[in-house]
Amino acid sequence: MIRKLNGLLLAVVLALVAAKGLVGFVKASRRPVSVVSAAVARAADDGLAPNVIFETWVPLAVENPTTARNGYLLDLMRAVFPRARFVRTSLTVEKARRLLAADTNAVCIAYGDHPRLRDFVHAPTPLMKADIVVYTRRSLAWTYRGLASLEAIRLGMQAGYLDCPVVCAYEEKSRGTPHAVKVFGEDSPYAARPFLAIDRGEVDGIVQTRMDYSTASLGRTADRLMKYNVSPAIERAAILLTVSNADPAHAQRLVDAYEAGLKRIEASGEHRRIRAYYGLDQP
Repeated sequence: MIRKLNGLLLAVVLALVAAKGLVGFVKASRRPVSVVSAAVARAADDGLAPNVIFETWVPLAVENPTTARNGYLLDLMRAVFPRARFVRTSLTVEKARRLLAADTNAVCIAYGDHPRLRDFVHAPTPLMKADIVVYTRRSLAWTYRGLASLEAIRLGMQAGYLDCPVVCAYEEKSRGTPHAVKVFGEDSPYAARPFLAIDRGEVDGIVQTRMDYSTASLGRTADRLMKYNVSPAIERAAILLTVSNADPAHAQRLVDAYEAGLKRIEASGEHRRIRAYYGLDQP
């Protein structure tokens, strides 16, 4: 998911970039509060100290000083690359391509095998898999019965969900029809607050990553979610690490460090602890 990683480049989208590559693309934010244990932070990480460029994506990537949690994806990246710094920005698929092409140390997190990112390197192990669903207002008498049933509602989505193959195919098919999907781009007031589009009557439902009401990281968001119905999964998408192909040798080092980091934190129990906090039953 990259056009937008809010929900998505989701999206959740992310990139690891050397400081040199940040100029002209992003504005540095404060360093998120780490929830990674000191033991893991001291672990060997091949000396890599990337800057993690991310887009706010509740509950997967969000700075939260109140709970000292930063969402599953940021906490996982912090554990894999303990020396990393974090930079928040707004990502589209084209911006992600520029970042990946301009900096050999750049890495983005994207949904699935996005057609515009197939010429870059992908780490073999997904960061996670997520259910893509539709949230609708509770008063709406509608039930999801396959993609064709979406034609009965006014559907909106953040641009990042176009990274999901099934969602992308439906959006393309709907163009120019009465049930065309509204895509919230960077300049849309609903890009960062998609549920507001339902509340204001702009759409009947929005495409989102499924969020569990009990997930501790959601905080007050959990209460707000009770206002909406949630559909069964439209698709289950893998969130992958996408690496710059500008320097194949360095790209392989980044991929190897990521894969080794996952094994390290799995062996130490850190990965299980992070998954448990966010209510995830799989890596």
